Amino acid sequence: MARNHKLFLALRANPKEGIPQAIIIRYRGEKFYLKKTGLSILPEHWDMKNRKIRDQFVSDYPKLQKELDNLKLKMRECLIELQNGNITPHTALDSIIKKPLEGVSLTEFVEQWYGIPESQKIKYNRFINAIQGALKGVKDMPNELTVSDLNDVTFCEKLSDVIKKTVKGNDYFAMLDRITRKAKLPNQDPFKKEGLRNKGIKQKRQQKKAQREFDEIQFTEAINKINTPLHLASYLWYLYSFSLQGIDGIDLVNLDEDSLKGSNKKEINHYHPEGSAINPVRNFGVKHHLVKAREKSGETVEALYNVFPVLFIRDWLHYLIGICYPQYVYKGKDRIRLFNFKTVKPNGDKDNKVINGEWKQLRDIFRKYQIRLFGTSTKHARTTFVKYCEKIGLDKFKIQRMLGHTVDGAINHYLGTSEATERDINQMQVIEEFGVIKKLSFLYEAFEDKTYLGKQFVKIDKEFFIGLTLLEGGKGKLSSWSSKQEKRYQVLLSEIEKGVAVVDEKEGKVVYKSIEKKDYPPEFKELEKERKKVSDRTPKWVKPPTKEIIEHNKKIEKELEIIEHNKKMAKELEKKGIISNIDG
Repeated sequence: MARNHKLFLALRANPKEGIPQAIIIRYRGEKFYLKKTGLSILPEHWDMKNRKIRDQFVSDYPKLQKELDNLKLKMRECLIELQNGNITPHTALDSIIKKPLEGVSLTEFVEQWYGIPESQKIKYNRFINAIQGALKGVKDMPNELTVSDLNDVTFCEKLSDVIKKTVKGNDYFAMLDRITRKAKLPNQDPFKKEGLRNKGIKQKRQQKKAQREFDEIQFTEAINKINTPLHLASYLWYLYSFSLQGIDGIDLVNLDEDSLKGSNKKEINHYHPEGSAINPVRNFGVKHHLVKAREKSGETVEALYNVFPVLFIRDWLHYLIGICYPQYVYKGKDRIRLFNFKTVKPNGDKDNKVINGEWKQLRDIFRKYQIRLFGTSTKHARTTFVKYCEKIGLDKFKIQRMLGHTVDGAINHYLGTSEATERDINQMQVIEEFGVIKKLSFLYEAFEDKTYLGKQFVKIDKEFFIGLTLLEGGKGKLSSWSSKQEKRYQVLLSEIEKGVAVVDEKEGKVVYKSIEKKDYPPEFKELEKERKKVSDRTPKWVKPPTKEIIEHNKKIEKELEIIEHNKKMAKELEKKGIISNIDG
C-alpha cells in the first residue's frame, strides 16, 4: 500500500541570522527523519516557505544552486521508489546524500566545500597543487589525488614521506586530515593519529601571531561591501572601539552609566566644543568621562565618552543590534548599555556562561565580518589607535598616559585638569585624523534610503547629525590655531563652566556661582576672539543645510529668545518680591 511520503529541503528550527546553517533533507511519513546534506547557507538568504535560495541571492550561490538542483532530482527519483514500496526512508536518505568519493579529486572536493571562506579554498587549492607537483615522477604515486586515496593508511605513509621532503611545517597535513573529517572517511585524521606529521613543529594558526595591519583605504572602501545590517553593525563596532581609544570588545559589552564619572548623568548628550552653535537648548558642553578597568589587563582606562560622534555610533549600533539580535538588545533606560547581558556578575566575578555563550557568539560574528570587510578586527583597534596617536605627533609617554598605562608610578585617572584636558584634545584629534565623522557620513549617504527584509538601515535624527557634522573640522585643522592654544582655551573654559566659589549671604554656605560673560578672564576673551577668526571648519564634502534645516534652526532660535525673555521677566518680578522660588 502506497504511503504519503514527503521529502523536502529545510534548515533546522530557529536558525541564527548571520551564521551559515546546515541545509538538511527532511522525510515525513509514518515517522520523521532528517539527514544533513553537507551544504550550508545564511538563513536570511533562504526562502523558508518555498524551501529554496531566495531569488535575489541565487546569483551569489551558483555552485550551491547546482548542488541543490541535483539533490532535488535525486529526491524525486527516491520519492517514486518510496511510493512504490521499493525502498525504506533510511535507504532513500542515504541514496540521496551519498556521494561517491571514488574518483573525486581533492580539488573538486574543496571547490564543493560550502561553509569555508573563499580565501580558505584558494589556500587549500594552492596546497594541493604543491603536493601534486611534488608527486610528479614519484613511483607508484598518482598525479592527481582523490579523497578515497586518504582512506588508505599505507598510501598516507608514502604521501607523508613526499610532503616532508617538500615542506617543514604541518599546514599540508592539517588540511588533509581536515578533508578526511569533512568527507567522513572511515580513516579520519590519519596523519595525526599515525604520527605522520613533521615532528617538533607546532602548527601555526593563521594570523594568530602576526597582527593584521590596518589599511585605511581598505577600511574606507569596505563601506561598498556592506549589504546587511549585520555587516554594518560589525563595521560600526570597530569605529565604536577605536573612538574610545581602542577599548576591547568585552569592555564595550559591559559599559553602562555607572562606568562614567563626574557630572550629572541624568542627561547624557553629545559633547562638542562648538556644540552650542548648532543647538543651544541641549547642553553639548558637558563632558562625561569613561573610567573602566580593562578585563584583559586590569589597567584603568579613562576616555572622553560622549565626544561627538561616539554616542551617535552607540545609538546606531543599538538600533542594528535590535534588528540582528533582538534577543540580546538592551531595552532599559540606561543611555549607554547595548546588550541585556554582561560578562561580569554584580559581585564582580566573571560570568563564564555569558563569556562562552552570548558574548562569544557576537564576538566571533563581528570578527568574521570585520575581517571579510576590511582585513582586521576590533582586537587590533587599540593598535590602530596608537598608530594614529603617533600620526598626530604624540610621544610614547603621552600615548601611555592616554591609554591608562602606569608610567613611572603615575596612574592615569588621577590626571590634573590641565593634563586631562590635553588628553581629551588628543583623543578628539585622533578621531579627526582617522576621519570617523567622514566615514559615518559616507555610511549615512549609502544607507539612508535602503532597507533589508523590510527593515531600515538608518533610523536617526537626520538634521541633528548633519548639524553636528558641519562642525567636523576639529582642532587639528584650524589653520593658525595650535593644540597648545586649544589646550589653554579648554582649561579656561572648564574653569568658567565650573564657576567661582562664593558665600551665599542668605544660607551662609559656600556655593559655586556661574560666571557672567562680562566677567570672563581677559586671557579667555582674547583666545576666544582669536579662535573665532580661524574656526571655519565646514569640510568641502559636507552638503549645505537644506531649507528644512535652516527653518528648523530659526524656529529653535525664536523659542530660545522667548525662553530668555521669560527668564529675564521672572528675575525682575522676583527682585520686586512679586514671585519667589523661581527655578532657572
